[in-house]
Formats: sequence, C-alpha cells, structure tokens
Amino acid sequence: HWDGKDANGNQLENGLYGFSVVATDAEDKVVQTAQGIQGSVTGIQLNSGVVVLNMGEVEIPLSSVQAVIEKPTTSTGST
Repeated sequence: HWDGKDANGNQLENGLYGFSVVATDAEDKVVQTAQGIQGSVTGIQLNSGVVVLNMGEVEIPLSSVQAVIEKPTTSTGST
C-alpha cells in the first residue's frame, strides 16, 4: 500500500504514477517478480478494438486481467 508520499514524506499531487520492481536474493542475483494493481472497476470500453476495464483514469486491457472478485457487501443488521 502506497501512502501517496515521496521518500522524504512529502504528499504528492493526485495523478497517475508508475512503479518498477527489481528484486535480488541473498547472493544479489536478480529474481523474477510479479507486480500488479487492484481496485474497483469504474467502466468498460472498447478502445481501438481492445476491451479495456477502467479503474478511474487507468485503463487495463481485459487480456491483462488475472481475476475479477465481487466485493463483499456489508450487513447493516436490518431486515
């Protein structure tokens, strides 16, 4: 989870940010990693013949989606 702050603790502007990961083992050899994002889908569209899911301003090609999980509903205790 990223708190939206830079390495000096300064709050950064809202916007789209990218990240990269380079992981090494105890012998400083590079090891494979997997990174991804999760969030709520805000829309679905056809973009140049490719189906994409929208998460706010982020577009994710449907071919890159690994799982879609329904968010559990919370019970209010009333019937």
